Formats: sequence, structure tokens, C-alpha cells
Amino acid sequence: MMKTRKRFEYRIEQVIFDKGESRDQQLLDLLNYVGQEGWRVSSLVVEPRLASNESKIKVLLEREVDDEGEVT
Repeated sequence: MMKTRKRFEYRIEQVIFDKGESRDQQLLDLLNYVGQEGWRVSSLVVEPRLASNESKIKVLLEREVDDEGEVT
């Protein structure tokens, strides 16, 4: 039996937090949204605060695809 190698595609989302909603809720909203499309978090990068006193996070997402590039 031949083992097939898993394939993944990747996506980067940048979250710049709004002042109104809690940061946790904004991040959860994004993660739940992309999770419905089959994406999962591979890593997070928190960047320093900007001059406007906002912070941002880069979220590296991955999901498994088949040989034709279709989501599995």
C-alpha cells in the first residue's frame, strides 16, 4: 500500500483591532469565520502597537487539499 503525502494550502490574515469590540471577540469572530471554510491556525504573530495605539496580529492559516487542490 502506497502512502499519499498530505498537501496543504496556506493563507495569511491580518487582524487590526477596532476599539469598539473586545479583542478576544474580534479574533474569535475571524477564527470561526475561516474555520467554517476548513482553515485552521498554524501560527500567530503579534506585532507591536502602531502609532494610533492599535495592535495587530498576523494569523497563518492552513487547510488540507487533495491532489487537484480541492479542500478535503
